[in-house]
Amino acid sequence: MKTRFHCPCCEHRTKSFVRYIYTQTGEHIHPMVGKCNRDLKCGYHYTPKQYFHENPQYHFEPKLIVRKRSFSTQKAWSCIPFKSFNESLCDYEDNNFVQFLLNKYGNEVTTKAIENYYIGTSDHWKGSTIFWQIDQDGKIHTGKIMLYDLNTGKRVKEPYDHIYWSHKFLKLDNFSLKQCFFGEHLLSDKSKTIAIVESEKTAIIASLYFFDLIWLACGGISNLTPEKCEVLKGRNVVFFPDLKAFDKWSEQLKMVAHIANFRISNFLEAKASNEARSSGWDLADFLINFDLCDFQEKLSENVNVNKWQVLPKDSKGSEHKIYVEINNITIDKGIDWNFEIGVISEKIRGKKFNLCNVELYKGQVIQDIDIFIDSHLKALKTAEKNCYLLPYLNRLKLIVKHLETNNLV
Repeated sequence: MKTRFHCPCCEHRTKSFVRYIYTQTGEHIHPMVGKCNRDLKCGYHYTPKQYFHENPQYHFEPKLIVRKRSFSTQKAWSCIPFKSFNESLCDYEDNNFVQFLLNKYGNEVTTKAIENYYIGTSDHWKGSTIFWQIDQDGKIHTGKIMLYDLNTGKRVKEPYDHIYWSHKFLKLDNFSLKQCFFGEHLLSDKSKTIAIVESEKTAIIASLYFFDLIWLACGGISNLTPEKCEVLKGRNVVFFPDLKAFDKWSEQLKMVAHIANFRISNFLEAKASNEARSSGWDLADFLINFDLCDFQEKLSENVNVNKWQVLPKDSKGSEHKIYVEINNITIDKGIDWNFEIGVISEKIRGKKFNLCNVELYKGQVIQDIDIFIDSHLKALKTAEKNCYLLPYLNRLKLIVKHLETNNLV
């Protein structure tokens, strides 16, 4: 039986419409009863409940079926073989997305992105990329295969949308899919605030500009389910919705609001032009217009990504909308790195502070301050002046200021 059809509402060329079926017979309820997967561009969703309410003459009376007791409370799910995953971590010269990153950001930054997110290469389409979904236990749930334009970094959508799945490409028998967040394996760092966007590409690019956050991708608003969000329990989480998608994200977050401390960022809303709004930009569309080094220099120690602002109710009495306010602060470009590092090193020379759980920013806690200082100094001393490491220097200066305030140095 066919599972996807042309949407009766938007009639998009791709078969984005999934029809509801009678679970007992496997037959479709009606050609109009279903959901279009183009959440933002269409959003058509006609439920069985609505259909039977409007057409009582077709009301379905389910038969009572007695099933044998199952002793398993959770359905078993499958993993991608490590061998298949490992074999994809190569051939980056044939990976359009990686080549786009190289041309835009250079070798060092791109290599870091590949290593952090285990970006893979697929031969499903020439030049295609695999975004692996890996959980905190290192289990590989699946991989999303996508094709990007080598020059623009945009997804190839002609003559059709180039999206596929690794478990289908590998033709794994009886594969039971359970998706997780893209980037979920990075959640072991409990000190950082989590940032969530829709697309995998956006998560990777945003991580280059705001690397004090852990960047995840949910793959679409409808994928933001309570089950998937359980891994976020108790964490500080900021959502960065695409332009035009704020209201839909707000509605979806009601389902998971009890799990973590969720907030929605107004970064794009505050910075985007009218042209960007009409095009429905996401965060990556905005960020790639900036030179990475210049952007990092403006993102100084005074930027507080955890400064929350609650806006009042609108005239319709809708709920409060919560935003993150991010300010651009210009810093002195003429930094003498050797001098700055020398001053810090001299102040803490030979000292062990044995301090734990020091709050650097609101929501960002350093578990061991001695390890933190040592790792940051090593990173700065072994690298030449590099604006990509500027936040390391700023964090060290904040720590020294904290120690001086408490008469520890």
